[in-house]
Amino acid sequence: MKLRILILAGLALLTAFTAYAGGRWAVLFLIPPVFIPAFLWLLAALWVLLPCRDGGPFWKRWLLRLAALVGCLAFLWLPFFMGDGYYEMGLRAHIRSLFTPELIAELRGTVSKLSDTKDEHGNVRLKATDLPPAVCATAWGAPGGASCSFDEKGGLKSVQLTWGSALIAHHGLVISDEPIPFRGTGFHGGDQDMVYYTEWYYPLHPGAYIYIDEN
Repeated sequence: MKLRILILAGLALLTAFTAYAGGRWAVLFLIPPVFIPAFLWLLAALWVLLPCRDGGPFWKRWLLRLAALVGCLAFLWLPFFMGDGYYEMGLRAHIRSLFTPELIAELRGTVSKLSDTKDEHGNVRLKATDLPPAVCATAWGAPGGASCSFDEKGGLKSVQLTWGSALIAHHGLVISDEPIPFRGTGFHGGDQDMVYYTEWYYPLHPGAYIYIDEN
């Protein structure tokens, strides 16, 4: 029974790690790698419930089995109870590992020079060549979506970089001088107009936010 429980716990750890790695290092295949250990964990959970010849009282053996199953499930689902997940942790780790205050300052300075190319709405779509090389140097590669916006005087208002897709969720960086709430709803400019945010925002550095959009 102890061997079964050790295998079960090991697979639970592997499931969590592969989910995290999928976000952190863009470990993407035809089948998300987290599915494989998760499926094996389910098989191991059934295996733990099968009869075995361990000695000791019947109630003690079943209490140990149930405790192992509940403990592993709690480990796997604990982040979700807080509106999070191991995959989302990996996505945030990707952005944190990349965007230092120095790189954010360099990014601001680089895109600020593009105000002459803005459209009638003050927006500029950014190409990989418009960004500092370090932005495209991670396992996720160049952001699939990149844009910035300027005010009427040509001052930089915001920058948004996005990685991912609708199938694996979007995540990225938002640079804005406008305070953004952690998630949910927020008020802008002290007025009473409620603004809803579909994305989740996490403060990174002053004026810079990690965001994750499940869509």
